[in-house]
Amino acid sequence: MAALQACQVIGMPECRINLAHLVAYLSEAPKSTRAYEAYKRAEEAAQHSTILSVPMQVRNAPTKLMEEMGYGKEYRYNPDYRSVVLLVTSC
Repeated sequence: MAALQACQVIGMPECRINLAHLVAYLSEAPKSTRAYEAYKRAEEAAQHSTILSVPMQVRNAPTKLMEEMGYGKEYRYNPDYRSVVLLVTSC
């Protein structure tokens, strides 16, 4: 984004240096396909499985009945914790 903004503000030919920095940075950056592979697996799982439901603790409880049914019970709000809160479900 910084290189794009530099080119938009500074313009050519001056932003060539910014583009060179971007090319050098990207060529040395670690490469990984983990995000792509994870998305592909999640997409495939979603297409093949329709029996999974939304876990009770992450369901919204806008009505008293839903609250009584356990919607949102034991929900842990991530910003209240110093580390990541993992969702524990039982199948």
